Amino acid sequence: MQTEQEICCTATGKLSRRLGFFERYFLTMATDSNTGYINTVLLLKSNVTLDPDHVKKALFMLLRRFPLLRMRVTVDEFKQPCFEEMENPQSLDLRSMVDVNSDDWLHAFQKQINGAPFNTLRGPLWRVALLTETCESIGEENVYKNTLLFTFHHVIADALSVFELKKKLVEYLGALYKREAIEVKSLPFRSPVEEAMKNSTRPNVWQRFMIVMLFTIRKLRVNAFRKSKLNNLYLSTFSPPQSHSLAQRTCVVPRNLSREETMAVISCSKRNECTVHGAITAATSDCTSRSIFFKLQLMLSPLKG
Repeated sequence: MQTEQEICCTATGKLSRRLGFFERYFLTMATDSNTGYINTVLLLKSNVTLDPDHVKKALFMLLRRFPLLRMRVTVDEFKQPCFEEMENPQSLDLRSMVDVNSDDWLHAFQKQINGAPFNTLRGPLWRVALLTETCESIGEENVYKNTLLFTFHHVIADALSVFELKKKLVEYLGALYKREAIEVKSLPFRSPVEEAMKNSTRPNVWQRFMIVMLFTIRKLRVNAFRKSKLNNLYLSTFSPPQSHSLAQRTCVVPRNLSREETMAVISCSKRNECTVHGAITAATSDCTSRSIFFKLQLMLSPLKG
């Protein structure tokens, strides 16, 4: 049986290992939502125009450099989630947003946040969008502005690693423009973070129990206790209270109000700083129709005084 710290190769020679505790937690967070995603923006300014082919080559270099960018999430024979390299390790989700300029990156960023969820079984677990380049003249020089929008599944990246990825990407782009020879070597595929930290910190039994309970409660909150979407209130049906007679449950709000009665309701609503709908809702919030009748009578009392 494969343990979490073991890294192996599949029959096709692809890297694989079980997900660690934190990785399983982030995988659960992102189920049926994008709350487990990291969305970030890279703004580039240069004195030369950006070649999209250079961007694509630099992103392929990132794929070769960092093993987690080549991973998908599958299950092993014991139904445990595990990382495994994609069928095509050079799969890259790069698209150009030709209808959005780099200066309008905030609008595009909102679309990126609400993007489609990742197909974790197929991969890749990250995507990039390249906005249309803009040019600004500063004195006698032209400054070219480019924007790259990134989305990473939290199971393969955190805030610190995202900065490192951006730093490496800019380094690769600079080398491509200078036509420098670049040798990209893959980093080793490492064990889960808790395995790497176990020699630095050794929690006692009580601390380990509390950590497990914390993530278990979070998992239950995400799955079992997630509130369902609210239904349309006006299409909902409610059971009448069983403690009152049929006569008490009949409608007490007049079907038609005269102009004077309507103006009285409006005036009463203004005095209480609420809408007419809010006033009627408040009047009918009590479970007894008798109290509803008295509330409406008080609202209309100026007409009958």
